[in-house]
Amino acid sequence: MSMTSKRLFGSLLAGALSLALVLPAGAAPNGQKNNQLGKHDRELLAAATARGDKTVTLLIAAKPGSNRTVASGIASLGGSVRYQDNDISYIRAVVPIAKADAAANLSGIEAADIDEIIPLEDPRPEAIGEATQVAPPSATTPNENAYMPTRDIGAPQFVAANPTWDGRGVTVGIVDTGIDLDHPALRTTTTGERKVVDWVTYTHPTDDNDPTWVDMQDQVSGATFSYKDVSYTAPAAATYRIGLFNERDRRLGGEVGSDVNRDGNPAGSKGTFAVLWDTATNNVYVDTNQNNSFADEQAMTDFSVRNDVGTFGTDNPATPIREAMPFVVQTKSTAGDAKRYVNIGIVSGAHGSHVGGIVAANNMFGGDVDGAAPGAKLVSVRVCLFISGCTAHALIEGMTWVAKQGNVDVINMSIGGLPALNDGNNVRAILYNRLIEQYNVQMFISAGNSGPGINTIGDPSAASKVMSVGAYVHKDTWLNNYGAEATKDDGMFVFSSRGPREDGGFKPNIVAPGAAVSTVPTWQRGGPVPGTYALPAGYAMFNGTSMASPQAAGGAALLVSAAKQSGAQHQPAQLRQAINSSARYLPAYGAHEQGNGLMDVAKAWEALRRNIKTVGISSSAPINTVLSGFLATANQGQGIYEREGWTAGQTGQRTITFTRTTGGSRAVTYNLSWVGNDGTFKSAASISLPLNKSVALPVEIGPAGAGVHSAILNLDDPNTVGIDYQTMNTVVATEAFTTANNYSLSYSGTADRPDKATFFFNVPANTPAFKIDVTATNGARLRFLRFHPFGLGIENSTAGYQTGGTQSRSLSNPQAGVWEVTVD
Repeated sequence: MSMTSKRLFGSLLAGALSLALVLPAGAAPNGQKNNQLGKHDRELLAAATARGDKTVTLLIAAKPGSNRTVASGIASLGGSVRYQDNDISYIRAVVPIAKADAAANLSGIEAADIDEIIPLEDPRPEAIGEATQVAPPSATTPNENAYMPTRDIGAPQFVAANPTWDGRGVTVGIVDTGIDLDHPALRTTTTGERKVVDWVTYTHPTDDNDPTWVDMQDQVSGATFSYKDVSYTAPAAATYRIGLFNERDRRLGGEVGSDVNRDGNPAGSKGTFAVLWDTATNNVYVDTNQNNSFADEQAMTDFSVRNDVGTFGTDNPATPIREAMPFVVQTKSTAGDAKRYVNIGIVSGAHGSHVGGIVAANNMFGGDVDGAAPGAKLVSVRVCLFISGCTAHALIEGMTWVAKQGNVDVINMSIGGLPALNDGNNVRAILYNRLIEQYNVQMFISAGNSGPGINTIGDPSAASKVMSVGAYVHKDTWLNNYGAEATKDDGMFVFSSRGPREDGGFKPNIVAPGAAVSTVPTWQRGGPVPGTYALPAGYAMFNGTSMASPQAAGGAALLVSAAKQSGAQHQPAQLRQAINSSARYLPAYGAHEQGNGLMDVAKAWEALRRNIKTVGISSSAPINTVLSGFLATANQGQGIYEREGWTAGQTGQRTITFTRTTGGSRAVTYNLSWVGNDGTFKSAASISLPLNKSVALPVEIGPAGAGVHSAILNLDDPNTVGIDYQTMNTVVATEAFTTANNYSLSYSGTADRPDKATFFFNVPANTPAFKIDVTATNGARLRFLRFHPFGLGIENSTAGYQTGGTQSRSLSNPQAGVWEVTVD
């Protein structure tokens, strides 16, 4: 149903139990950070100790130029450096657990984190109830459609108006689970060129528990030879390295199901495939038909050399799915061990193929439906494992490779998580900023699916120079992809992570469609939303900010394609300013939810084509949250963010300090304007910024009602193109629990399908319990979620819904501070 009626009752149970505020580990009482390892890192250390591990892996962003000093310090503590990149001052090191603190705080380190597995969320939506039936997408579906809703950012309209600016001449890096090389819509560009131009695996052969890395230390010689009691025929008499790839390895579970040849693993069959490597020619042979002969197998080498693709299994054309799986080989490992490992490059899941299709699919369903930039090429970088997620170090090292060596113009990564302190100052965020600046390639990263609470923006989209993309949905997509009816045109998915960053940083930057029917491996069955229509094999409907980010990355590929062909400048900062300045703000949503709003390709091009002149401006503003004492500068950040300390009707003044760091010596006057302001924020209409001198701007604040109030403050030099600088400003006003209201508050309301109702409660110290009751009226289907003052959800954002009735939950000894409760 499109409308639901909801009633929320919040009650605070008074009592005598005491609750002490527990400071995050690694912080001093005054809030100044004195240890690089924070609360989450200490939890990882404790878990490693409980498992009996003797060492842990540290990820380190050294201060620029300090890698050698840090590496020497690691060695002095008994650790070893496993990966080192001096260009971006990054080190991955294995250290004794007892020395982890000392290693993380060595001189020359800017940030340090414990390595971990980042879960990859399942983007397959569940059934939403009785669905309105609509026709499925097909070969007759036009390119402007709501199934693959690139139309919402204006991508197909832009290409229709400028046919050669369709992404041609542009390559997009996809850091994910790998892209299916068999899919018809991912084979060629609009000009008939190969779509995927490189395919690499960037997990580690020994550290990542990835069985696709085959140990090739054994050697054999001759035209025939015996290995592990099996006789083989070689392609020619020579000396080779040899190893075995085992498809039945349980670590190849998950979507692959430990069955790369797609035969179902019948009784009596074997799961090993011998791999032969002629290191003299760098040719690799895989015994795909398991007949113990390499003479009938193709010679393969690294994909970038001659685009070799092999196949496990034999397809049965009478069935809808493909009983075969493509693969590549890779002889250059991330371990640095020459002639030791060969990788069998297969996708670890559908996620990367779906993302790649949103960016650049060409002729989906054999018809006119395309991804955002069908003329673009793709580079596939697999960084995720098959059953457990993606290692944090692979996300860094794979991203580093594609930015430095992948020859790409734009990068998309739809992977991340919600850190304990999402202020953009962790290792991954620091390194991504450096990569963008040093290698002139813009990254687009999903904002995260931890919403709808405020301050749930994910890492690494929290990095300052990354374009963080939240998830938008049009009512036509609700109908076409879910069979659901919504009332208003523009919506945001409830799961989309909201801003701001913990330091008030401007996140998300924009939103883009967060649901799409797109490409998945052809050996997978069609995956529609249950209860809607059927989809052919190789296509599925996924949702998440994972789907929003590639929409924006594909839109950026169109902009770069246009810029290259017309001679316009397109540096990352210019691209960001063009996109941010031209997005369409959604009036029904707050600035902290959408950033600048929905991306608009055509309007972004109108800005970019004029050769944007960017300027360096920094800002400092007050932050008041439970965690603000642990920021890089305690209680200070980029924009005003005060979750604590405000009530409805209260007024006050805060100051934002701006400093212009580039440009001429004369002062520059910027027009000031507020976007999304409900009257809470007021300031002067302009500000004059001399070079390298700080200027204070008083801001009057007066939230009229309870709830979150956010607005964008734009600094605009009328003599330049676009908005020159922005801050996101957010305050939360609560209603107090008092004796007058018997420590109980109640609300009622309705919301459209894409929406939620949000309530904030100031829970004082020494509160023994916090109880929420939610009652659905008129048989409504709803749920409620609670968000901790730290900005962390108590329930998972994928928590289920209940039809009718009352839902009740209590929390004992709640953390003091402002809690958020959302109902959707």
